[in-house]
Amino acid sequence: MYRAFYQLQKTVNYKNIAVSDLFCSTAFKEAQARLDYMKNKGGFVMVNGSSGVGKTTLLRSFAESIDQKFFKITYLPLSTVSVSDFYRQLAYLLCGQTLYKKDILFRTI
Repeated sequence: MYRAFYQLQKTVNYKNIAVSDLFCSTAFKEAQARLDYMKNKGGFVMVNGSSGVGKTTLLRSFAESIDQKFFKITYLPLSTVSVSDFYRQLAYLLCGQTLYKKDILFRTI
């Protein structure tokens, strides 16, 4: 029904849309610019927002735009944890180490 209304030739699976085919709204372009700034400046980036706002799409687009030999993209699904648990997850994803003292975790990261 919606395919006929929008004159689509096939069912759209939004998770498989090529980055080059994405609609880039003003907000999307601004978010991309912020990610590019941090890529050039160096540091950590955290992307958060309500469900369905385009976080995954933004990060897919960003991941395709960088040389992954020089950057490591990680995903932390557990965001409601203590600071120590957050550091532990990040250290494990970046270095493969599970450490327990917060100061050592921070330095390792």
